[in-house]
Amino acid sequence: MVLILFSHHLTAYVISSCIFYGFYALSTPLLQDLITQEAQVETRNLVLGFYQSTQSLGQILGAYLAGIIYNFSPQVPFSLAFLALLGAFLCSIFYRRKYRI
Repeated sequence: MVLILFSHHLTAYVISSCIFYGFYALSTPLLQDLITQEAQVETRNLVLGFYQSTQSLGQILGAYLAGIIYNFSPQVPFSLAFLALLGAFLCSIFYRRKYRI
C-alpha cells in the first residue's frame, strides 16, 4: 500500500490493492484459528463473535472516515493507513519483547 503514496496512476492502486487483499484473504482464517485456539472452550463462540463484530465495525467506520478524509486529499487516507500499520508493527515488537514470544 506504500506504493500508492508515490504514484498518481490507477494501475498502481489496482496492483497494490490486489496484493494487499490477497494477503488479507490468507490472514483472516489464520487469525480466526489463533483466536479460537487461545480462547477457553466455554467462551470460544463469544470471543470469535466479539472479534468479528469489532472487525466489521472497524471496516465500516474506517471506510467512512477514509471517504471523508479523501475529500480533502486523496493521499492522506493511505498515509494514515501506513502509519496505523507501522504503529501496529511497533506494538507487536514491544509485545514480543515484553512477553518473550
